[in-house]
Amino acid sequence: MTIKCGGTRLSDMNFYKIFSLLLFIIFLGSSNGSAQVDSYENYEWRIKQQYLYDTYIPASPSEAFSELEMKTPDQSLKKFATYPEDSIRGRLQLTLGKWLAKNWQLHEGSRLSHYFSESGLTHPEDMSEFLILGFHRYLNDVELQKEDLIDRLVERRKSRYFKSLKGVKRKVISVDTIQGEPPK
Repeated sequence: MTIKCGGTRLSDMNFYKIFSLLLFIIFLGSSNGSAQVDSYENYEWRIKQQYLYDTYIPASPSEAFSELEMKTPDQSLKKFATYPEDSIRGRLQLTLGKWLAKNWQLHEGSRLSHYFSESGLTHPEDMSEFLILGFHRYLNDVELQKEDLIDRLVERRKSRYFKSLKGVKRKVISVDTIQGEPPK
């Protein structure tokens, strides 16, 4: 089939290509950034909720530690408390860490993730690591040292990021707001 368009003949294949391109352009043109606004409004709503998907969201690390203590069997708590702190992350980041991130909505935004963001900890994996290490300290009656722990996690993330640049020197501003020169 051939279609005549302004004196020019279009084959079926060309017609479908042009039609698809026009639909694509119309679709792009109709996007007015409302998805970003909806996402921001959704985040603002999420960080004020006590419950998301029928799961209680703690408002602070101390509430999170109480929740974890309440939900975890005594035998598991005792075993967890006996591990040395430096081995906790490697043992639990892919299990408990993922559970914390998923159930307490650390990626999508929750009042707990907002608490951490306000404290300077912006990456969900770092948030879950903070909770794991903090919970271990809580069970062993060791002082949390919140600021030091946050600083250590943020510095490690920056260091890993700059190592990934392989010596490229430039100012980088990302979701985690990493700025400056790589560590020497």
